[in-house]
Amino acid sequence: MTATPHSAECKAPQAQVSSHKSSMLPQDALMSVVLLVVLAYCWGLGDGKAFSRSVNEVVHVAFWFLPRNLAVGIHWVFSFVAALGAICIAVSPVPSLGNKKVVKFAAVATTIAAVYQLLVRTLALGPWCLRTAMCGALPILMRMYSPQTKLDEDQSLFSAWVVSLRIPPFAALIAPVAISLITMESLGAPVISAERATSAVLALCLLQASANQINSVADFLNGIDDIHTASDRSLVDGILTPKTMVWSAVSLTGLSAVFLLLTLPEVDLAYWSYAILSWITQASFAILYTSGPFPLKYYAMGDLVMYDRSIRFIAFGPSVSALLALWATEPALSLSVLSDVFVFTLPSILLTIGILNANNIRDLDSDTEVGIYTVANVLGHKWCRIYFGMLQLFPHIISIWVALSYHCYGILFSLSVIPRSLSTISRICLTPQSDPEYKFVVKYASHTTLMYGLATAMGIASAPVGASLDQISLGGVFATSAVVAFLYRVG
Repeated sequence: MTATPHSAECKAPQAQVSSHKSSMLPQDALMSVVLLVVLAYCWGLGDGKAFSRSVNEVVHVAFWFLPRNLAVGIHWVFSFVAALGAICIAVSPVPSLGNKKVVKFAAVATTIAAVYQLLVRTLALGPWCLRTAMCGALPILMRMYSPQTKLDEDQSLFSAWVVSLRIPPFAALIAPVAISLITMESLGAPVISAERATSAVLALCLLQASANQINSVADFLNGIDDIHTASDRSLVDGILTPKTMVWSAVSLTGLSAVFLLLTLPEVDLAYWSYAILSWITQASFAILYTSGPFPLKYYAMGDLVMYDRSIRFIAFGPSVSALLALWATEPALSLSVLSDVFVFTLPSILLTIGILNANNIRDLDSDTEVGIYTVANVLGHKWCRIYFGMLQLFPHIISIWVALSYHCYGILFSLSVIPRSLSTISRICLTPQSDPEYKFVVKYASHTTLMYGLATAMGIASAPVGASLDQISLGGVFATSAVVAFLYRVG
């Protein structure tokens, strides 16, 4: 792949990056360690309880009205929020890594995690215990935490690196993952342990992050991303260099492989080769999507790759659903229902392809100028928008068919996302590309996919395959409605 040099007018001025000459203050480092210890104590780390036991003894007791798999999902999400808060606390006192935004996010994430623990422990165990009291004290401690980096409003290397991961498109992965796991359990192939499922999901997320960074580097070197078109400005503003981002992508890919190696001993030996092949396939497409001698995105084959990354596609080998079947469940059970899982995940796959096409529609003119041909370029301005509209509407039609064919009426919760799908079509297909907000269409389409994925997964958990009217969880229905309403509000 030949890099196209940027013209002078496409280069952005060097952005301000936080780079304090002073070293990290000892009191800031000490306070950071104290906060991490308190957060770990509030979360129950070190008390010998596994994730599943914490769910059974605390979370499901507090949220007794929810299906257990929803209680597991809730606890997993807040555990992830707590982990993000811990990472930000750890880097916040370090000059050039921490800044005002990092400290603020650390405070918000940690407070959310602490309030969640305070709520579930009070409901399940009562308020009169030291751990519950510490959960109440942690938000106060976070408000008191004021490292020297909190005064820095410039971009930090850490925050720029996080932006380069392109978090919003992760919905393309979260949606089929959530639906696959819930559907497998509904069809009689439950997740063996939350720890194995977490390893599988994190391995896939790391590959997604690596692919996003490689994509950013390729688009930057080919002149597609500049100061006018780039939604991720880490490279065009000179905060990160292409070499740094490539090494980051390599590291993320290696870390994903580590999660695979940690999981392999628990997988049946007969399926080891399939598990390894599935990871190699995912990693290969993450790299070949925009790099290598034949970058698939630039030759109108991106949709095929996105398709493969969401299902078990025979021509390209195992993909996300097969990976989860091998890593998180008993393969002998889950592989036998994989074709049915594919049917349930098909709507989310179409929406995932929609995210890719939103990106290509946004970059259609700049791609054409540098000789890159995506599906949007091949179809042209009019038909690529019609194609995008079909990718937004067909999932709801398929959901109705799945509900009737499999007697799984929980999937109909996804119909609550129809207004959002119509809004997405309007935003991407009818809004002028000169609109300053048009550069964020990928984020908007990703949020729509996330809404569909969570509404579908939570709906199936509340009303699984073959459930009669009296078997529907009213608590699950309420929780699903609340989550969808919240996502409408914030998106």
